[in-house]
Amino acid sequence: MSFIPKIAQDTNPRWVEHLRKQSEKMIGKTVKKVSCGMREHSNDLHQSHVLVIEFTDSTILHIQTASNVQNIIQDVREGKPNLKAPDFHADLIPAWEDPDSDE
Repeated sequence: MSFIPKIAQDTNPRWVEHLRKQSEKMIGKTVKKVSCGMREHSNDLHQSHVLVIEFTDSTILHIQTASNVQNIIQDVREGKPNLKAPDFHADLIPAWEDPDSDE
């Protein structure tokens, strides 16, 4: 049995529009290769996953995760320890690359 999350009705429209526009670029493409794993370590960033999808037309979609961990750290430093699960946020950041493009 699979669990497909329900999309919240109060989702930020600006973010949904960006995610929708980037995601719709996949329609009609054929996947050539998929790579996934942890993003390379950086002292300035939290650990996160990355998914790279290469298509047969040579375009590449990479999807990274982001969070509000820096905000949470600041809240804790300022003595706001009554954090709840909804205070934590994680986002998907899709970005496209076209190695054959001159741009």
